[in-house]
Amino acid sequence: MEAKGFFSSLFDYSFSSFITPKIIKVLYVLLTIAVSLWTLALILISFRASSGLGILMLLVGGPIFFVIAMIYVRVALELAIVFFRIHADVEEINRRGGGTGRVPPVSPAAPTEPGPVPAPAAAPLTAGRFCDNCGAERSPGKRFCQGCGEPLE
Repeated sequence: MEAKGFFSSLFDYSFSSFITPKIIKVLYVLLTIAVSLWTLALILISFRASSGLGILMLLVGGPIFFVIAMIYVRVALELAIVFFRIHADVEEINRRGGGTGRVPPVSPAAPTEPGPVPAPAAAPLTAGRFCDNCGAERSPGKRFCQGCGEPLE
């Protein structure tokens, strides 16, 4: 994928080029300004209701609201940019592996005539390793079972 300019990416109707990684810093600045204005609006509304509530909001509520809102903004933007980085990494892996990044279409398999069902594989003979009476594993060189004491054949 070749690098495109901002306006080329903006009007790329195939979505082969993304603009979000190019403008993520601008989005963060704009969202910081928006959160600051909302905090200021909450403080002004609190002062309009009462002076005590306004002072409380100015000293406690406003800063807490601002920090929590900025955490949400930052996490959301980081999550968005992580998706784009994953996409770039997968593209790089495909490029190194010689892949196209596209999954070939799967054609439905032609119906086949039912043939003979293969016989299940024969179970290994375990009679020599285990006691016929209790099923405990035999010890090599022993004439009696260590589990039940029966003579071994």
